[in-house]
Amino acid sequence: MERLFIGLIGLTILSAAYLLTIFLFDVLLRGFAPILPSRPWAIDRIFNNLKLKKYKKVYGFGSGKSGFLREFELLFPDTEIIGVEYDRFPYTVAITQMWLRKIFYFGRSNIKIVLRKVHRVDIGDADVIYSHLYPEHMQGLGHKIKYECKPGTMIVSNGFIIQDIDSYKNIELGEKKGRFSWLSKNREFFKSKKRKSKKSNIAYFYEV
Repeated sequence: MERLFIGLIGLTILSAAYLLTIFLFDVLLRGFAPILPSRPWAIDRIFNNLKLKKYKKVYGFGSGKSGFLREFELLFPDTEIIGVEYDRFPYTVAITQMWLRKIFYFGRSNIKIVLRKVHRVDIGDADVIYSHLYPEHMQGLGHKIKYECKPGTMIVSNGFIIQDIDSYKNIELGEKKGRFSWLSKNREFFKSKKRKSKKSNIAYFYEV
């Protein structure tokens, strides 16, 4: 009986450790280098299809789990880069990722993370906007882009169409299994059951 009790305690501890590992991977570490890169082939494809030059200001909507802004910073360190998170939890995740990045890179990052709803962000000075949001958080974004953005502003939406504006190019991002893909098998555990939108493996490119 005593051995059974000890075995149950051990199993409980192992299960808790496994769930904690999944949580840390999917929520905190998913998408930042050098520990666990976030779909680097997808980011590469987006950059290969983007008109790259030295922009003054870049915005990332829902950027907490994306390596896009970090890649942009590495290419253009003088660019002002702002990551926008709509809720406190993804905002906390983004801030945590930024601090972890600083620790492991032994350096600093110029990326600024703000907690704000998308429709309350002034994007009139944006040169590039990268969106990694679900449709429910992009309501009205198309109209906002048309009326606020200056001519020539580039917009990329990863996974979802931005309503009310027309894309000039759509690219398949492809699907690959990373070295740590076994850790992400249970990522559905952390997704909202109410979410009906399914993310596509396509990046949509827009230009004002």
